[in-house]
Amino acid sequence: MSEKYYPDSGVELNPFTARNYDRRVRVTSDPGCVGIDSIYVDYRHPSIADTTNLVVSPTTCGGSTGAIQGLTIIGDPPFSYQWLDDMGNPISGSINIYHLSVGSYTIQVTDSNNCITDIGPFSIIDAGDVLIDHVDYSSEH
Repeated sequence: MSEKYYPDSGVELNPFTARNYDRRVRVTSDPGCVGIDSIYVDYRHPSIADTTNLVVSPTTCGGSTGAIQGLTIIGDPPFSYQWLDDMGNPISGSINIYHLSVGSYTIQVTDSNNCITDIGPFSIIDAGDVLIDHVDYSSEH
C-alpha cells in the first residue's frame, strides 16, 4: 500500500510554525485500487495563563490557609477548570482555589475546542508559626 499527500509531500506539523492544513490523500492498495480523499488538520494554540494579577498565598502553622488566585486564561472560551494536587488528585473546579496546605498544585484548563492545557505547578509553602512580638493592652471603663 502506498500513500501520497497533495499538494505537499511529507508535511510535518511543527507547533512553533503550525498552521491549518488542507490536503488531499491518495492511497493505492497492493491490488491497484486507488482512493482519494481530503483531510483537514486544524492547529489550535493552547490556552495560556496571564499571571499579572496572580497571588499565591502561603499557609501558616501547618494548616490549610493557602490560596492561588488572580490567574487570567487567554485562549478560546468558555473554559472549564480542574485543579490537581501534587498526587494528581482533582481538588477544585474553580479558577481560584483556597484552603490549601503545603504542596504543589496544577490547573488543567479545557477550552471550547476541548483542548486541555496544564498550567503550573504553583507551590504553597508554610510561612511558619505566628510570632507575637508585642501586645498592648488597655482597659477602658
